[in-house]
Amino acid sequence: MFKVFKRFCSTIILAGFLLLTTGTFSVSAQNVDIQIKDVPPQVLLTAKRVLPDAKWTMASWDLGDNGLPVIEVEGTLNGKKVEVDVYTDGGIEEVERDISESEVPAAVMTALKKYVPGFQIVSVNKSETSGVVDRFEFHDANDLSVKIGEFGQRVLITSEDAGH
Repeated sequence: MFKVFKRFCSTIILAGFLLLTTGTFSVSAQNVDIQIKDVPPQVLLTAKRVLPDAKWTMASWDLGDNGLPVIEVEGTLNGKKVEVDVYTDGGIEEVERDISESEVPAAVMTALKKYVPGFQIVSVNKSETSGVVDRFEFHDANDLSVKIGEFGQRVLITSEDAGH
């Protein structure tokens, strides 16, 4: 695990150096895969505490929304994908669960149809922060992602390939 963390930190340092010296950088410091057996115990314990019946299968280092490193612990629960993003000290950034379209609130579906008409949903997940639903994220077959706030506000459209 130390090698993976060292590689992740080196990438972050390089990105920071390039940003400071050139004003730009194109190094991706995100999603460095690690084996589940190499996940720090406090991180895996947190994921198990949040979703005790999940089967944890993989993990990766990433940057959280606040720029701090997180470990995304992924697995399945009742046949659906789940993910718990955990800071290295064991704190939780967010919990994501795959859900069906029928579980999405009407206001969110209305916003999706209004702002991205014709969007072909392949998967949907619900994101919770501090135990409160924060947003719903829709994915299509072309790596397009649409994030919509819990009440249909805050629409963000991104491409999974952005920056690559």
